[in-house]
Amino acid sequence: MCRQLVCLMNFVLLLGLTTSSQAVDTMTVSGTPLGVSSVYTGAGEGSARFNINDIVDLGINNYRIWGGMSRWEYEDDDGVYGSPTIAEIKANPDVINWAWWDNAMTNPPCGSDYHWSDCPPLSCTVNARTIFQQLKDNNVKVVLTVRNYEEHGPAWAAELNPPNTPEDWNEWWEHVFATVYWLNVRNDYRVDDFQVHNEPDNPPQGWGGTQEEYFLFVQYTNDAIQYVYSTYLPGRTPQVYAPVSKGRSWVADSLINVPDDFDIVDFHTYSATGDWSGHVQEVHGYINQYGGGRDYPVFVSEWGTWHENKYDTERFTVNCIIKNILNGCRPGNDYVYGSQIFCLYATCRVTTACGWPSAVFRAAGQLMRLQAATAAYKPLLLRMEQATSAWWLTTLAGPPRLTPTCRRLSAAVQERCGSSVMG
Repeated sequence: MCRQLVCLMNFVLLLGLTTSSQAVDTMTVSGTPLGVSSVYTGAGEGSARFNINDIVDLGINNYRIWGGMSRWEYEDDDGVYGSPTIAEIKANPDVINWAWWDNAMTNPPCGSDYHWSDCPPLSCTVNARTIFQQLKDNNVKVVLTVRNYEEHGPAWAAELNPPNTPEDWNEWWEHVFATVYWLNVRNDYRVDDFQVHNEPDNPPQGWGGTQEEYFLFVQYTNDAIQYVYSTYLPGRTPQVYAPVSKGRSWVADSLINVPDDFDIVDFHTYSATGDWSGHVQEVHGYINQYGGGRDYPVFVSEWGTWHENKYDTERFTVNCIIKNILNGCRPGNDYVYGSQIFCLYATCRVTTACGWPSAVFRAAGQLMRLQAATAAYKPLLLRMEQATSAWWLTTLAGPPRLTPTCRRLSAAVQERCGSSVMG
């Protein structure tokens, strides 16, 4: 029997999620290799909290950060719209007001890097430096979303949503350049993965342009990122993700229109059944048809549920969380290179109604409680990466990273995990 699933199934039973009087879903375990585990299994951050201990305890190896103008350039950094120009930045990066960037990343408004959503005590007190340093120190890959405008603004950037004048493009190119340069040249946070906006096919998420204008946006964004790496970071390679879309048709259109301006196919899936297989297969089909023979990795940067609190229900745990992690390991058109469950912390206020009430960790007064599905998700996801039996899973995720969570659950589970996983 699969070593990881021994621990997982015992924990599910420990939670009391199945009883003899209930009709339950059946999971069949065999000695036949399933495939290759996803390289990256992670979560999106939400909009109010950060605790590196939660991330380390879960054992996730990548984390989505909502970057962009609303977070780090909530006002025009130099107060002169359209300045500096792209040419001026290329000639001398010190034309950028680095004092602004240092302050925004170190001393954010109201003491919280989540000021764009809410101020403390509704959001946690933390700055960007702390977030990026702690993620780096714990070997958690950051996947950073860059956005010109989203539902929280900023108001001054509405003028470049979408960019269509030279001044607009100067502002956007500068913002992307400054973000990447500040993280990796002025500092060394090793942030190399960048998503071009978020759900540009879903207007409430903030993109105000057409699909054609988004493609130009991708080109400018990629150009700024690549310029930083080719000029200041020789030997390092960034990864650009697109279209980060709600639907799958934008994947096909992006592959047709801007195939050379992104590296990883990124999309979101919220299937009514919770099973992402059909959507993943559809995206692989587009890559096969329009990818020009290039094997673009498939990345699901949002999955699970965005509008319902289902993470503590038995059926959703089995039919969505466990099934998708396993299905994403299958070869061919089922394979998922990386994923991020939506979301680790609720994108909501502690004292008011949640805008998006689904989260792995949810606010309960001033405390964060661990939900049942989280606990099921936790021992499974990195034990898939820890697999040592060739007949079960061959992992590409790097050296094993052991999480103590399973050992702490109960004496019975500790015995199982201690002897089979770590023995």
